[in-house]
This record gives sequence, structure tokens and C-alpha cells, in this order.
Amino acid sequence: MNHQGAYPVIFLTLKDVKEKTWDATYRGIKDLIQNEFLRHKYLKNWTGLEKEEKEYFNKITSLEGSEKDYENSLKTLSLFLERYHNKKVIILLDEYDTPIQSGYLENFYEHVISFMRNFLSGGFKDNTSLEKGVLTGILRVSKESIFSGMNNLGVFTLLSHKFADKFGFTEKEVLELLKAFNLEHLLEDVRRWYNGYNFRGVTI
Repeated sequence: MNHQGAYPVIFLTLKDVKEKTWDATYRGIKDLIQNEFLRHKYLKNWTGLEKEEKEYFNKITSLEGSEKDYENSLKTLSLFLERYHNKKVIILLDEYDTPIQSGYLENFYEHVISFMRNFLSGGFKDNTSLEKGVLTGILRVSKESIFSGMNNLGVFTLLSHKFADKFGFTEKEVLELLKAFNLEHLLEDVRRWYNGYNFRGVTI
């Protein structure tokens, strides 16, 4: 809890970027990046940004940046946030692999993998403003492919014991929540409604 609210955060979820073409996929990713920059729009009027940096910010938020601008966006926004807050940044990227799967299925894999390789490398490998980053997805992480050259990865799967109790509420936590609202008598109903999962012996 000592870390709660202590860092500037960049959060993107690519879960809905399920398109049939690279153009539509790229537009979807640009929209998400635009929204995240707009969430930090206080930076645009900050005197700590140089003229060129403000122009870059405006290009991203007006959807007029080049593909390279968007590939560098995680790294660049991290830099701006670190300077403004004087704290390194947390990057949370949820379902990073959704557009990659679409690219594979719809035959634009080379386009999407090229973009994502540069996007992720800038944000997670060559980023001196990064405190910690978390990527979630379902594809196996292979350091020989999109993550080539990223030697700072810790890979945790559903079979990793370390986070077995972190994929949802444990049964003990559910019972505590029900007790807090005097609803512990509904535990069996909750079990029936949502049977849950078992990760290495931990019921979630």
C-alpha cells in the first residue's frame, strides 16, 4: 500500500483492437494512445515542455503523428511524466497481444508485429523513465520474437506459483467481503454463480 498512488501511471488496454485490416488496427491503437495522452493533457500547458515536445504532444492528440511517433509514444509520454512528477513511471499494458492475434488470423501479421516490437521496446526496454511495467496477454512470451533483445522480462504464467492468488479473489477474500455486508450466508450461492478457477491449489 506504500506504493498506492505514488507513481504516474500509463494504462492502455488493447482488448478491443480486434480488426480485419492493419489500417483499422493501427487506427484503433492510435485512438487509445491519443486518449491516454489526453488523460495527461495538463502536460500540454506545462512550461517544462520544449516547443518541439508540445508539437509532438499535439500531433499525437490530433491523430496527425507519423507511425514512428506512435511507436515512440510510450517512451515519450513516460519521459514527460517523469519530468513533470519527478517520479519514474508505471506502465500497465493489458492484453497487448490482441492485435497481434488479429494480425495473424487476418494476414497482416508483419505490419502489426513490426509496430508492436518497436512500441514495446521503446516503452519497456530502452526507457530510462520506467519504474516498472506490467504486460498481460495470453500468447506465450518468447524472447526470440517480439521481445527479442528485452533482457529485463520476468515471465509469469497461470502455472507460476508466485501469483497463484492474484488472478482474482480468493475464497477467503470473498468470505471476508460477504461478512462485511452481512451476506456470508450467500457463500454457496456465490460459488454456484461463479465457480471460479484453481491455480496450483488456490481457489479463485
